[in-house]
Amino acid sequence: MLSTKKRILTRIRRRGPGGLWCADDFLTTFQRHEIDESLVRLKNEGIIRRVIPGIYEYPRFSELLQCPVSTDIDEQARTLARKFRWQICPDGETALNRLGLSTQIPGRTLYFSDGPNRTYEVAGQTLEFRHTTKRWLIFKKTESLIVVQGLMALGQSQMTTEHVHLLYKRFTIETWELILKDISAAPIWIVATVRGICRKGRDNEKAC
Repeated sequence: MLSTKKRILTRIRRRGPGGLWCADDFLTTFQRHEIDESLVRLKNEGIIRRVIPGIYEYPRFSELLQCPVSTDIDEQARTLARKFRWQICPDGETALNRLGLSTQIPGRTLYFSDGPNRTYEVAGQTLEFRHTTKRWLIFKKTESLIVVQGLMALGQSQMTTEHVHLLYKRFTIETWELILKDISAAPIWIVATVRGICRKGRDNEKAC
């Protein structure tokens, strides 16, 4: 029978390089002390690395840079949220960056959450969580949170056809239709923008 360490490693490798893990991800199968011991042993063997306390990464190797590269900071934020059972949503500037509507690289990445205020330093970047009220966390889909926060930061008066075109390419039409169902409580102009994107996608499908 395979050891706990080998079974955990199999799951980690199945997801592939760039995956982030915390002990809670394995609790349905193993005892907590077995998980902690296995993760520490895998780290000491150089198979995974600890990003921040309690979060481990199966590194992705860059052929171009010839070294391991850090996992996307948004994935790091979502892993922390999973570990602590927080609900999170990005602030406006972070959301604009995630949507490809801003080319600026922020010095810090900020998320609102229903948890406590926390700040982490991850691979030279600042990842901050700021406590907020539940009203920012009413949408079920991560994509919905990003779209609403990003468009609110951009503002209706700043919206252009180029922005709409960039948004259209960001997700599949199926995802946009799920977002539309999820954001009925968003500002009317944001709902109208998403509805227009869905209409454009359906029209393009019919034309094919």
